[in-house]
Amino acid sequence: MSNYSWRIGLLAITVVGALLRFYKLGELPYGVYQDEAWHGLDALALLDSGNIKLYFEANNGREPLYIYLVTAAVYVFGPTAYALRIPAAILGTLTIPASYLMGFALSKRQSVGLYMAAFCALSLWPLTLSRIAFRAVSLPLFMALAIGLIALAMQASSIAKKRTFASLGGACVGLLLYTYAAAQLAVLGALLWVGLTLISNAKLDRQVLLAAALAAALVALPIALFAYTAPDVYFARSNQVAIWELEANNGTPLVVDILRHAWQGLLMFVWQGDRIARHNMPYRPVFDAVGGVMFLTGTAIITKNAIQRLRQWQVSSALFVLFALGCMLVSTVLAEDTPHFLRGIGVLVPALYLAGVGLDHLLSRFQQWQVRFGVAVLVLSIVGSLTTVDYFVRYVDVDNTRVFFQHAVTKMADRVDGTVPTYVQQRLWDDFSTMRYLSHNKPIVVFDTALPEVETAQEFQVLLYPHNGVPQHVLAQLPSGIDLEKRTSAAYRGDLDEQSYDLFNDYQISASVKNTETLATFGSQLQLHALSIEEEATQLQVRLQFSLIEATADPLKVFIHLKDDAGNVIAQADQLILNGDINLLNWNTQSSLAQIFTVSNIVGMTEEISIGLYDANSGKRLAITNTDYTVVNDAILLKTQ
Repeated sequence: MSNYSWRIGLLAITVVGALLRFYKLGELPYGVYQDEAWHGLDALALLDSGNIKLYFEANNGREPLYIYLVTAAVYVFGPTAYALRIPAAILGTLTIPASYLMGFALSKRQSVGLYMAAFCALSLWPLTLSRIAFRAVSLPLFMALAIGLIALAMQASSIAKKRTFASLGGACVGLLLYTYAAAQLAVLGALLWVGLTLISNAKLDRQVLLAAALAAALVALPIALFAYTAPDVYFARSNQVAIWELEANNGTPLVVDILRHAWQGLLMFVWQGDRIARHNMPYRPVFDAVGGVMFLTGTAIITKNAIQRLRQWQVSSALFVLFALGCMLVSTVLAEDTPHFLRGIGVLVPALYLAGVGLDHLLSRFQQWQVRFGVAVLVLSIVGSLTTVDYFVRYVDVDNTRVFFQHAVTKMADRVDGTVPTYVQQRLWDDFSTMRYLSHNKPIVVFDTALPEVETAQEFQVLLYPHNGVPQHVLAQLPSGIDLEKRTSAAYRGDLDEQSYDLFNDYQISASVKNTETLATFGSQLQLHALSIEEEATQLQVRLQFSLIEATADPLKVFIHLKDDAGNVIAQADQLILNGDINLLNWNTQSSLAQIFTVSNIVGMTEEISIGLYDANSGKRLAITNTDYTVVNDAILLKTQ
């Protein structure tokens, strides 16, 4: 095939990879995780102050390159999920042609470069990291560029080209230290490789070595000086997750943990991958079955080649790839949660190369280029299809993934639409960086437990932590003559939590415009002024608006029963009015209460809906009077047909 054909192939692969990375980028995955939001907060601070930093100490310390890219995106798109993630999509897309460069330069075969780029574009791991705002996504790009450019420098015929490629490659090595913590191991590995090469008496091109070393040193010098002057800050996160800390916590001998982690690290490629749903479809290996065969084939070929050269006391590109794979595997082996697809990001580049070599070996068995082309398209189509289904159908838009991306916090921030003043309790503001980022510059007042004086003539919103008696204490401070509506919350579960819980309570409050029409009276306590029903998939939402006739100490519960045509209850909801957030004994008769009650897990066809109230202590239903609805057994009966 001609050079033109290879370029067309690379362009097509890059376009497909870009489409996968940019499709619904601001929407999927739904939820901005706190680490992503910290990048946005730092970007906002940079835009506000203009203070340049080499290292960002907050949130366990972070390298600067990705944060500066986010800063540019926030400047253009504002504080949104899209602004956080578009740098990742761009970096991930650029890694595709960078992979081609590395594959071609190391193997001296355009086909290997093209297949490596294809696996980069179509595999799940690089796709996943290209759609979330984690710094790790920037490491593969500069690693592939560094390896590819230095390899080209060693093959260049003129001194000018050698120096140019070597300087650019060395600069990329230096830039690695500005990407992600695992790059510390990559730079150390580069130094060890040079030392190994010198010991083996291999011929080193001094022009290349000096140009690359000088460029790397100049680029890395600022952050290296920071690491030297503030090692406790720079290495803080690495020390926190180190395996020796794991030994201190679980009492297992260190050597046992290392061996176990090494085995788990080796299995990550074709058997069992990262369990954490932010980084991966839980436990899905790096490669699918087809890609795994190519990876194992390439590994066998490269290992055989490396051994043959070692017998002649020669280092080779094959040995370098295996060395790079093993070296970067250390970053996840010597840390908790092995395999970890962020800490182990450095193995991605050599792993993709091995898969490319494997596919190239398979296709070399076919003599005609048309057959090779057809088989390549078939293999890569299978890999791309499996990745697309795994990511967009089985992974990114499911409940477990949304939980790991703290979707409840994003929902809370989305409730602050900026159209009305919002009063946010201090705990919800301080504990969640996502809330502070997505709500930046919106009309928010943060308070602790004493609600600031409010104007009841205007509509406003209150967001409260829903536990430990907080709602009862704060809502008791509201003035009379208001309409209060409680909107649905969202379930939250932290990484260390065993159970989900409601993250926030959302109250919409306005001056009372209470509907004077009474749809029904319940006992001597409540009047119903509004009733509406909405169906959503397998759940039903019923909105009720009440006012108090007289103060009551009775704990009143709303019940909603859904029945089939035989009169059997197929789903139900029983809930205290406003979940007990207010004391009806102290509530005033000039105000109204509205709430949406959700009936979930509906199985079968709903023929009837029964709605009523009862005393939670006695279980006795409140009699219903003054209504045009059909009443059966002290419950409003609604037909769905």
